[in-house]
Amino acid sequence: MGFFSKLGEKIDKGISWIGQQLKKFATLAADFFRRVKDGIRKFAMIIGKFFSLLAKWLDTAIKYVEATFRVIVSGVQTFLKKVGNEYQQLSYNYTRQDDGTFLKNTVIKQTFVSEDEIPADIREQALKLADGKMVDITETAAEREEEACTQLGLSA
Repeated sequence: MGFFSKLGEKIDKGISWIGQQLKKFATLAADFFRRVKDGIRKFAMIIGKFFSLLAKWLDTAIKYVEATFRVIVSGVQTFLKKVGNEYQQLSYNYTRQDDGTFLKNTVIKQTFVSEDEIPADIREQALKLADGKMVDITETAAEREEEACTQLGLSA
């Protein structure tokens, strides 16, 4: 065997080794991107679940206030606060008085036991507050529900 045939064998082995390494890298990259995609999907589902539940709860709260007090709810603010080991979601329902001014009429409270139901960024905001202060999630709720439904292909 000559020098060139040995060199050819080494080049073939080198090319084969590079091909194997590229194949391993491609498999690892595909697995990584699959896991990232699955993580994003799970995150979107958690957000979608939280804000879908929030929207249903707000609808129920508004109907309750309207039926109980025989008024039309003109506005709603939604808050989240940490109380002990639990999170509370509060709905402030605003109604219009006969003279046209607004009256904060009713506060409806719902308690969450599981932190997993609350998106991490909102939970972090609530944890930073002490002494029963609240995080206003009114704007976030509408935006996030629409965004999560869009990502999941659901109608809001």
